Amino acid sequence: MSDHSKKETHDTPQAKEVSSDNRKVVKKMVIGALAATAGVPLTSWEAMAHGNRSSHSAAVYRSWSPDAYTLMRQELTMPDAEVTKRLRGMYDELEALERNLGVDALREDTSAIQMREDIRTLENSVRISPMTRQVIEFAEQKDVDAISATLASIGTPEDVLDNSVWVLLDIGHQNDDGVLSTDRSSAEYSAIAEAVLDFAINRLNDLKQETGNPFRNVHKVKVANVLHNITSFSLPDIGEPSKDALAVARRAMLLQLALRKELGQEVEIVRALNLAGRLFTATNEPTTAKRYLDEAENMASKIGYRAGLAYNKAYRAELQDRTDSTASAVLRDEARVLAESVRDAAFEDITYLIAFLDRQR
Repeated sequence: MSDHSKKETHDTPQAKEVSSDNRKVVKKMVIGALAATAGVPLTSWEAMAHGNRSSHSAAVYRSWSPDAYTLMRQELTMPDAEVTKRLRGMYDELEALERNLGVDALREDTSAIQMREDIRTLENSVRISPMTRQVIEFAEQKDVDAISATLASIGTPEDVLDNSVWVLLDIGHQNDDGVLSTDRSSAEYSAIAEAVLDFAINRLNDLKQETGNPFRNVHKVKVANVLHNITSFSLPDIGEPSKDALAVARRAMLLQLALRKELGQEVEIVRALNLAGRLFTATNEPTTAKRYLDEAENMASKIGYRAGLAYNKAYRAELQDRTDSTASAVLRDEARVLAESVRDAAFEDITYLIAFLDRQR
């Protein structure tokens, strides 16, 4: 994750150290989707997780609880805000109870039950950021220009890209399960993704002209990660993707893949190829899907990227579902075995993949 540099235009806020096993899980959830958007602090929250949807989406978050996501966003964006301090303190109290009582007793403890309710109430009050709420209102009206203007008002182009990722993350966490579903989010997402894609394309065109910018490639990486986010979020965890979402995803995916190859990011190329395979499975283009998955498998094998191979098997299983359910079941079993073998590897967190496979059982 050497490309995940800090933003050069301003100091990033310091996130606080975590204090228990549960908070360590939250810490590991700082994935590339945020790490690559250079405005995110990576000092005490190391970017340790980097699964397939990692430098591109929030699905690793969604495989945990929305509670953890809310705390994560608050810690990374507003660590000194009063609501963040309150939320952090409530989690600390709950974790202290867990240490004293044990996990089983904690489930029945009345004070712990009340504390969880209080945490959820506080989280619900900040689950959607004010900017995301405003953007969603414009999305419901399908006013892409208004969405673009709202995002563009943030500050520098890199600020816009950073905050666009948070907006996409917020949308993915609107429901209680923390998974992106078409019944709740797809229409809103398509309009927002289109606006973000247009901005990313314009920023990339500007960067081509900024030949004297020493951070040009760093910013290109940021654009590439946003493009991958767009594609990944267009493929919901529940339900079928909309035609509008798939159209935006195709544009973002092709541009992102070309950019990854230009930058020579082999691991990211594998992730992009795997995601392309999944996208073309969703668009019912099996031959094209297989071609991308084959290319991803070959490159992952060449560079020894085992997590990429695990995702490749899982996405091949999706493709195989259409013709041979027995073969797809075998592929999922192989994906799980491979995923478990790299679960704790440095810079790899494949929690999303495990949850993804569990949902398909």
